[in-house]
Amino acid sequence: MAQKPNKKGNARAQKADSVNSAVKFLLAGCLAEAYLLVLRKYFINGKLEQVVQWDGYLQIIVYAGLIIAAAGLALGLVFRKEKSWKQSAGWTLLGAGAFLAVASWLVRNYVYTAIIVPVVMLLGILWSLYDRECVYSLSVLGVTVLVLWLCRKGLGTVVWNTKVLIAAVLYLAVMAVAGVLFWKAGKADGMLGNVRMLPKGSDAMPVYASCVLSLAAVAVGLISTTAAYYAIWAVCLVIFALAVYYTVRQL
Repeated sequence: MAQKPNKKGNARAQKADSVNSAVKFLLAGCLAEAYLLVLRKYFINGKLEQVVQWDGYLQIIVYAGLIIAAAGLALGLVFRKEKSWKQSAGWTLLGAGAFLAVASWLVRNYVYTAIIVPVVMLLGILWSLYDRECVYSLSVLGVTVLVLWLCRKGLGTVVWNTKVLIAAVLYLAVMAVAGVLFWKAGKADGMLGNVRMLPKGSDAMPVYASCVLSLAAVAVGLISTTAAYYAIWAVCLVIFALAVYYTVRQL
């Protein structure tokens, strides 16, 4: 009888940690998206004087981001065995610095912002709150939507056609390998050799099915940009259905 309160307390603590992690991902995603909106306003859509100024700012921000990331990595490694605010601060600085450096470099060189930040934020929230098979399934399908979006926007263009085609083919290969690995793990109660890919008793079928669906969707998307458009909507409907299913199961 004395163990039941402990189990309940542990469950509550784990739930609180999951909620805290989800909130952190939400706040980080909002800050990252706000930074991209500033770049869009003053660099991509700004006046000539603003564009020139921000071109210099971005070059400085890239180097500053690399320095911040290096400092965060060093701090995280030094305190990697301690679960303290110093370790958390180190990994936070690493992520923030890496984002500033990569995002600023991409915008400065390609004058482009994408929907990657909201997707990463959403996947982080899912990773914190949902079962692993749900996270893997929705992650695979979410990345598939991005690949299909690239196919729709890049195929047939002079600059991006070859790059997008290569990326799509590589993604097909990755999904084929991932599907086989998750299929094997499902037959071995989540284990792949000595590596645990899924928790005990979990169902690998949704992950395996997501890989197969991704293969089919991207293959169809390579046919034409119109096919990619309809494939995006089909995959989004599956994502919505899975999200509703796992949300109800979590209650």
